[in-house]
Amino acid sequence: MHPALLVTAGLGILAAQAALPDGPSWLLRGLAIAIAALCLLAALGAWSSRRRAAALPLPDGPLRHLDPASAASHAGGISLSLQRLHDFHPWLATGDAGRYPDDAAFCADLGRETALRLLQEHLACGDCRGAVVAGIGPSGLIIAAYSDDFDACVFLYALPELAEQLIRRHRLQRGTRLVVCNTFTPPGDGRSLQEDIRIGERAEPSPWVGVWPLVVEFLSEDAQRIRALHDGIGKDEWARIEELAAAPQPDGIRLRRIEPLRCLHAGVPIS
Repeated sequence: MHPALLVTAGLGILAAQAALPDGPSWLLRGLAIAIAALCLLAALGAWSSRRRAAALPLPDGPLRHLDPASAASHAGGISLSLQRLHDFHPWLATGDAGRYPDDAAFCADLGRETALRLLQEHLACGDCRGAVVAGIGPSGLIIAAYSDDFDACVFLYALPELAEQLIRRHRLQRGTRLVVCNTFTPPGDGRSLQEDIRIGERAEPSPWVGVWPLVVEFLSEDAQRIRALHDGIGKDEWARIEELAAAPQPDGIRLRRIEPLRCLHAGVPIS
């Protein structure tokens, strides 16, 4: 039974016994209270079970989609929340293609099982760095996502309706600090450096040509681990991220869609 129905049943029992014309006996009152308490406990248990089921565990066994020989310096080690994922990819979160045909069509090439496993591995093993809210307003939300491999930020954009949800849920404002989990694209098959990456002066030589940044707070409810990831980012790095986020873009800003399966693509120019 749905948790809300269990709570309603318990409250109904209490209301009914209180409304008896002559007043309930102590036996009836005790029985009603006991039944209501059991309904409440069952509702809490069902709610807790649903919450646990909504968080996919860290991937077990060998990695299927990431190179295990390439270890992150600041690995995420964080679980994927299906409830949070629903904001971006409702079909991936629910499997209901009839209700979410557009998302199902967009994700069809990967398939649901593969896409979920890929996101699980990304959050578990990707390299976590800082990000800041660089722009906020009626036109949407812009987040500057940092990678120390490139000493650069790429800019993630949420359209107004999604932006409003994220701003409200996470109490975002300009300058709010977040965490991104990055995985990287190796060269090969004619791939070159993504157009929206401007390698910074502090970057070391890197074997990568692309970055895929996922905002951790938007995809996980593991508050304790998120706090630890924040604490692992030093003051100098936060200062560098804020500097890059505020810097003028010589050839105009390029924005990536913020949805997890879209933000691996380089940003497009915005006039």
